[in-house]
Amino acid sequence: MTVFVFITYDNLQNIQAERNLPLGVTEVELTNWTKTREPEEIGDGEKKMNSHSDRVELNEGISAEDVESIDGLYKNVKEDGKNYLKLRTIKDVSSSSDITENINVDTNKSESEVSGNKVLRTMINSGNDTQLISYSVDDLYGYLQSDKPIKWDNEGKITWDLHTCVDTQGNLNSIEWRMLSASFEITDKQIRLLQDGNAYAVLGIPADNKYGFELIMPYNNVASVFLNKKTTNINYETRRLLEKQRLNSKDIDYENTSSYTCSNATYHNSLSNHTDGYHIHMEDLSENAGKIKGTLMEMDLEEKLVMGKNTIDILIGNFITSDSLKNNSCGFSKINLYIIEMPQMEISMKFYKYKNGKKDGQVVYFDDDYRPTNGDEVYVRIDIQNNSNKYTLKNLGFTKLNTNKNEGTIRLNISPDSFIYNENTITDDIRCYKNGDTSEAYDISSLKSLEPGGRITIMSDSLKYTVSKADIINNSIICVGSVRANYIRDELEFINVEKDMKVPISKDCGVLNIKCTIQNGDQDSNNEEKFLVNISSDKGFANLSIKPGHTYSVKNLNISEWHYINLIVPQDYEVVNSTTSKRSIQNKIFLNQQSIENYTGNIEIQLKKKNNPYFYKNKQGKININVLDKSKDL
Repeated sequence: MTVFVFITYDNLQNIQAERNLPLGVTEVELTNWTKTREPEEIGDGEKKMNSHSDRVELNEGISAEDVESIDGLYKNVKEDGKNYLKLRTIKDVSSSSDITENINVDTNKSESEVSGNKVLRTMINSGNDTQLISYSVDDLYGYLQSDKPIKWDNEGKITWDLHTCVDTQGNLNSIEWRMLSASFEITDKQIRLLQDGNAYAVLGIPADNKYGFELIMPYNNVASVFLNKKTTNINYETRRLLEKQRLNSKDIDYENTSSYTCSNATYHNSLSNHTDGYHIHMEDLSENAGKIKGTLMEMDLEEKLVMGKNTIDILIGNFITSDSLKNNSCGFSKINLYIIEMPQMEISMKFYKYKNGKKDGQVVYFDDDYRPTNGDEVYVRIDIQNNSNKYTLKNLGFTKLNTNKNEGTIRLNISPDSFIYNENTITDDIRCYKNGDTSEAYDISSLKSLEPGGRITIMSDSLKYTVSKADIINNSIICVGSVRANYIRDELEFINVEKDMKVPISKDCGVLNIKCTIQNGDQDSNNEEKFLVNISSDKGFANLSIKPGHTYSVKNLNISEWHYINLIVPQDYEVVNSTTSKRSIQNKIFLNQQSIENYTGNIEIQLKKKNNPYFYKNKQGKININVLDKSKDL
């Protein structure tokens, strides 16, 4: 039996695209493309272009008779306390009324209706808030939306000519508006990836390179992207002219693409030669204003996507402000949506010490059951784990990004070339271990590549830290920063969310010094008389046998708990200074309040024998004691 397999051209393109795309990247094709009709695409008997009435004579390659003159295109409105010129709906404008004023005039529908799906010529914003023009995507649909499919060339490009000339008086600047629209499907798996924060949604174009795509969008001169009729943060212009516009009741600031230098100019210019080389980059090209070069820009597409069918509209504006712009190349490229899974990587910190203090001895790690505390000297270990099953991470690093955040008690700046610890360079002292194998040590250049599922452990005898009182206050030792790595392609960088690496420490660092003295009593060291002190907290108790005239220290007390002190002595003793003692039979101390004294509290008990010791002979009980001021010397 002979089996024939037929592969259509469209399927072949999809197969080729899937073959070229790296692991972790899904191309979602935008389909059903339509575009506003050009004048030459409109038949006889219909006006071929719509224009604001005071610009109806500014024509290039088209006669005034073929241009619809629209009166009352805008109306004055007040939104959010500001005045705007709002585009009227196409149903509310007329081309043959007696209206002579174009703005701020309420018009009723005329017998001469204005038809849409045509290029619209309007004024340009000055960028002044009082003259800001307000557009809604629904109103723009009436003028610009089309059902005419786009005929892309074999490179996925389309171009058009401008039909507006420059005002010879220099008073009227114009812009021609067009709209391109498409739709696409998002699966349940894709929407979950995006909503869980495990993937990016980015626009780009298919490309004949080893990656199969390029994260740019060619355009000229103004572009705004709407997703499911909602505005996005993709709003750009090639030069500062529009600056600001109101879209869907939101003031939009336009980014200027001429302000940065393309990192791959020759190649990107070839991909955008139909737009004079102008294109929007979907990754940051410079490291400034809080942006990190090579990272994907903070797009807001994923929050506007829905499972199932989605729509996208691109509003394109072309300036006509000078004769030099008449030779501009105007067009667009067939873009797609790329879902790029984020690398899954983790950085962690743990502490250890050497058994018996010998650096060549056994390593003992601290954990939840064995925590360091105030004054302990520890060594620091850093682990970077690649939890992704798709990406090999390159040029791993760790750095602090937000200088306004808590600096942390441990400060690291790590790259494949250097290791800086608390402002000290210790690169030559670093040893790296791969995947838990400590039989062979590598230098810091091991961070140049980490395969899927791999782990790099960083250790050094110079990575030493002494636990301080500041750590006690924080209840942990903190290192603040973010892991960064290149993935998919060397120039694309992923930065993990800035986080606090915390290692818990013990608060059992309090010290309680206790001393008992007897007024006019025998406190000679040969005196065998001893008293019993009971120290208790919510978590336990301890009994201490003390001898008058001596100081006793109880260590490793939790500084966050109240400690209660009871003195048990023969009842023929009493407190010397009863005015300083409390009425209750026990006193308490909170060592966290003794931080200025390194969490050390001092208790002194001053006693004397009562006048009739015979009556109290052989009787014992609790008595009041005095918790001294923390600054009192023993």
